[in-house]
Amino acid sequence: MSVLLIAGTADERTRCSTLLDALGKQLRTRLDDRLTYVDRLHLRNLSPQALLLGDLGHPTLMRARQQMTVARALVVVTPVIHGSYSGGLKLLLRSEERR
Repeated sequence: MSVLLIAGTADERTRCSTLLDALGKQLRTRLDDRLTYVDRLHLRNLSPQALLLGDLGHPTLMRARQQMTVARALVVVTPVIHGSYSGGLKLLLRSEERR
């Protein structure tokens, strides 16, 4: 089983990132390591221009889409900004929707 952890922020020094790090450690500890693969998708590694333009052929978006497709479970943690989730996460999820 593979689990993909996604932080809805590009900054690695946030409570969201800290929460995902702790969750990833717990998953690795509690689940059988041989049967569970925990991966992390970093929004900061995605091309902002490709996200904005919906360039699904861009290598960073292709890799992110592949990670989301292969994962059996997605865990998304995001800050709430003005009652909604972050813009980078919206663009990522919408790019997956267009697929």
